[in-house]
Parts: sequence; C-alpha cells; structure tokens
Amino acid sequence: MWSTVALGLIVTVGLTCGGCGWGADNDAVPQVYDLIKAFPKAKTQTPNPRYVTQPASNYAEVAGDRRPVLSMHPPSSAEFPSVRITAESVFTFGFCILEAAWGKPGDGVEFTVLVRLPDNTQERLFSKYIDPKHNPEDRRWFTERISLERFAAGKSIQITLATSPGPAGDNDFDWAVWSQPQIVLSRTK
Repeated sequence: MWSTVALGLIVTVGLTCGGCGWGADNDAVPQVYDLIKAFPKAKTQTPNPRYVTQPASNYAEVAGDRRPVLSMHPPSSAEFPSVRITAESVFTFGFCILEAAWGKPGDGVEFTVLVRLPDNTQERLFSKYIDPKHNPEDRRWFTERISLERFAAGKSIQITLATSPGPAGDNDFDWAVWSQPQIVLSRTK
C-alpha cells in the first residue's frame, strides 16, 4: 500500500476520501486529486460570489460533450489546498466558454493555471485566450495534459485556476468553465 499526506489526512490507495478530492477504488494507479471535489476547501477571489460556483449538479454541454464543471466568470480565481506530487504527476483539465454566450457581446476569456511552490513562489503553468464569440475555431472544449515533473517529486504544490476578461477588459457574457481539473498521481510498483 502507498500512503501520502494531503490536506492533513493520510490517504492510502484502496481507501477513498470523498470530501477531500482523493479517490481510488483499488491498488491500481493512478490516484487522482479531483479539484471539483476539493472546491469547497478552495480560496476564491472574485468581485461577486456568484461568479465562481460548483453546485452539486453543475454540468456543461458543448458540441454534444457533457462534462462536470466549475463555473468561473472573470475576473476570478480559486486556489486549491496543497497536494503532494510524484515524478509522474500530471495536471489534466478542460475549459471553454458556454455555448449560450457565443452570440452575446464580449471579447473572450483568458484561462490561466498557476502553481504555488513550498517556498510560496508562484509560477504560471498554462495560459490560453479564447474568443468563441468572434472565432469559430474556439467553439469547443479545450483539453490539456501538463506534466508536473519539473516541480520536484515529493513536494507539495497548490494549483490556482484563474480567468480574466479579454484584451478590451470586457467581461460581458464571459461564461467560462473549467472541466474535470485533476492532478493524476501515480507510483512505481
């Protein structure tokens, strides 16, 4: 069995800690730190509390693909509790602007992922600006898979998801969502 400390709890493969974002159904790898499940413990920054939500049944469908989501209207961010990563850890996530906003005013959204290190420094892991209102190629889910190896195995990191308005600073109808943000952890047998 493999154990790790996360959020002050010891989580062992084969056990599930449903409220903290961890889960595993057997001894198989990988383990997953699910940011949607961890959302109640995230620190949010937003001008309006309704801008950042994760209701129990919050799903979004884009181009026929339905996914669980965190809604994050810009300018907003959510910093999640620390998680110990391994050399094989990767951060996977999707993002888009909801279809209902595509015909509305606005100039798109920048989606950013930051990593806070144990020394309290913060690095940008990812950033992408999309504008499906004016760019038909952006009318879809975007999906990313980014290695966390460079952040040193065995260290704890914090992930921050952030959205900001487009270049004109217009956040009208910026119905931004993150889908299935997870840190996938694995171990060598």
